[in-house]
Amino acid sequence: MKLGPIFVTVSTAAAVSVAGCESLYLALYRPPTLPDCPGELVPTGAIPGEFVWRERVRVVGGDVEATFDLVIEKRADQLVLVGFNEFGAKAFSVVQRGTEVETLRHLGPATPVPPENILRDLHRARLGAPPGDATIEESAGGTEIDNPSCGYRATWVRAVF
Repeated sequence: MKLGPIFVTVSTAAAVSVAGCESLYLALYRPPTLPDCPGELVPTGAIPGEFVWRERVRVVGGDVEATFDLVIEKRADQLVLVGFNEFGAKAFSVVQRGTEVETLRHLGPATPVPPENILRDLHRARLGAPPGDATIEESAGGTEIDNPSCGYRATWVRAVF
């Protein structure tokens, strides 16, 4: 059976439109995100010991309100940070060796906070990095990092396994 040119044209157009829906959606609607924010990192060789921590961080700024459960592991000269969103999906992973950082955004543009910001705040809150323009307040409820020059506030709470 021979397919006519109209059928082939309509079929091709339908396939392209379905495949392009996600791309079109992301092109027309960008989820709110925070900008990348500078900050210092403590070299991994200067971070004492080996450890595994679990933390929860809530970030609020602009149109963004996001909570991540974090697993942080330091072994030898490597610091690994894995962030999970509110639904338990892996949102990002960051590996730091020395001061070099490799980042993978598992949710792509749907990750509202740059993972590097979370890493820098970890260094400010827990690893002794200078706060820069941010202010850090410790309380019974956790560690508050107010970063007005970057437009957000982060609340860090340690979790127990």
